[in-house]
Amino acid sequence: MAAAWTSCASRFVWDEPWTALSKPGPGGRPLWFSGGRINYGKSLFRRGFDDREALVVYRSPSERRAYTYALLLEQVRRVVALLERSGVRKGGRILVYCRSKEHQALLALASFYYGVQFGIVFRRFPPDVVRPLIRGSRASHIFYDEAPPPVGRALKLDLSKLPAPTSIPPQPVAASLPTSLLFSSGTIGEQPKVFLSNPAGAWVHFQHFFETTLGWVGPRAYLCMLDFGFGSFPMCSGLLGPLLVGGKAVLLDFDHRVHQPGVLRLLEKEGAAALVTSPAFFQGLDDAPGELRTLKALSTAGEKLRPAALRAMRSLFPKAKIVNLVGQQETGVYLVTPPLTRSQTRNPRRVNLLRPIAGSEYRIAGGIHLLKDTLPGIALKALTLAGAFRRRWRGRFLLTGDVVRRRRQGIEFIGRKDKLVKLKGRQLDLGYLEETLEGLSGVRKAKCLLEEGALRLFIQAGKRAGLGRAIRKLILRRFGTYALPGSLRFVDEFPTSASGKVLEKRLLHAS
Repeated sequence: MAAAWTSCASRFVWDEPWTALSKPGPGGRPLWFSGGRINYGKSLFRRGFDDREALVVYRSPSERRAYTYALLLEQVRRVVALLERSGVRKGGRILVYCRSKEHQALLALASFYYGVQFGIVFRRFPPDVVRPLIRGSRASHIFYDEAPPPVGRALKLDLSKLPAPTSIPPQPVAASLPTSLLFSSGTIGEQPKVFLSNPAGAWVHFQHFFETTLGWVGPRAYLCMLDFGFGSFPMCSGLLGPLLVGGKAVLLDFDHRVHQPGVLRLLEKEGAAALVTSPAFFQGLDDAPGELRTLKALSTAGEKLRPAALRAMRSLFPKAKIVNLVGQQETGVYLVTPPLTRSQTRNPRRVNLLRPIAGSEYRIAGGIHLLKDTLPGIALKALTLAGAFRRRWRGRFLLTGDVVRRRRQGIEFIGRKDKLVKLKGRQLDLGYLEETLEGLSGVRKAKCLLEEGALRLFIQAGKRAGLGRAIRKLILRRFGTYALPGSLRFVDEFPTSASGKVLEKRLLHAS
């Protein structure tokens, strides 16, 4: 039994002690606790912290709202009373479709308290993505704060009209029960999906990430989360982590891209030691380099980390540890996130995956993708480690998009196949699309290029009659309307270099 899991168990209040760890599930699900009943409400709101700040929300740069542990508990009990009045039953499932991160946090904490499953739907997802996610979630209730979701009956959350606090105590749940939903926006050309996650396991990930990677220490540490899309797993780890150790979470509940001047000084005032945000946050910051002296580490997520943003981070925080979360999603994100080295500052594409925590097992997702949808695909025995946490690993770390082959001796690295682009809010692997099209009868070679946000498709084929309609039907069936190309052109041959590589610029220019 990994020492990390024993340490994790001590963070929670158990109405009935846990007995074992569950076995990893299909696709690489991490270990969870089995047996026993865990009480998240009692774990998050323990005695002795009543007057300590637990959650600070900035609704604007000048409007600060602080929740002490006692005040936060009272507000959470009011939201629980709303869930009761709305007909939500213990063990049920709700969806959160709120813009405000304060509302997201309160509904998440109320779900932990009341023993219901919850999922946070990204409001930035287009309607054609949101509809199947809501239907697939099988939630009994949907809560929103501004605009209602495009499908389903929803209830509006208004903090000024909450009922009196509930009288029921925090409800225990089975430790093996998944209590949060994860949503995929259709990564790698697949349809949107709904997954289940367990916050007890999320805490192990969080502990591993912040204690071993960022150097998180005790109740004085602070976590500040900004808007990078947000979801159930960041909310679980971002709230459970600080509250379980008596810490404080800081949320900027406004568009920091509009109110950027002075934001870093605002966070320094709060003593933020760890910062989680998107790379876009660092573009155009007017704060002087060296601001936010309390910051020890920062991590970025939600979008690709580009060299310009990374240079801005290094300029602003020369001594901080920087971690890139892009490429490793949801369930395993904190297990596979190494700090960026100085040599990687010039080339952030060479960001490797961290080793897995001892006792956790991950599988190759198949084909060219080691990280498929929200489940990480780290090799099985090739990365087996001894001890609670192993800080050094002398092998080659596998990257998102590596092509590998399973051998008796372990995992053989073959090469790279990493061509992810974003179309209409969804990720599409151009290499996967090309391989799919080349499997169509009559297609000799396919090349997909992105030009000014539009997808252009080039096909080398023998007989072309009716092939255009067949290509369109295949794309619609396998990927959806978002992957339809803006233009389709048949070519006799592709311009190539001496080594056989397709000259993409010449191909676009010739068209």
